[in-house]
Amino acid sequence: MEAATFTNTSGTGFNFTNEMLEAFQEQGFLLVRDLFSNQEMDLLEECFTTQEFRENVFTRSDGGERGFQMALWWEPGDDTVGLVTRSRRVVETMRNLLGGKELYHLSSKLIMKEPESGGAFAWHQDYGYFYENGLLFPDCGSVSIPLDP
Repeated sequence: MEAATFTNTSGTGFNFTNEMLEAFQEQGFLLVRDLFSNQEMDLLEECFTTQEFRENVFTRSDGGERGFQMALWWEPGDDTVGLVTRSRRVVETMRNLLGGKELYHLSSKLIMKEPESGGAFAWHQDYGYFYENGLLFPDCGSVSIPLDP
């Protein structure tokens, strides 16, 4: 994992490097620490505490007794969450990793679970759905941004 782990030291002036691309091509993933500043992360987290957001949270089974809470949306909004989704740091990095192709945003989701509660999230391949939306090749990627360390 270390070979594909980088730390952003440029603040909002993040620059994607050839070393990052090579690590992605070799490892199949890229981890960039501090992609967003603490202040930016605070603004992002504020979006998830609003009443409007909380009204769209639902519970999914984790195969156990508790499950986890999740929110899912299909278009980046005009709030901080939408700005992060459309930010140059996210979009240009994904474009570079996928060979310069035009990007398509399928969905965003927030997965929430209580600390130390166990449980699992069943990650899965959605390409079958992407194909129905006109994406003929599986040139896809996911971006995960942890909110808690």
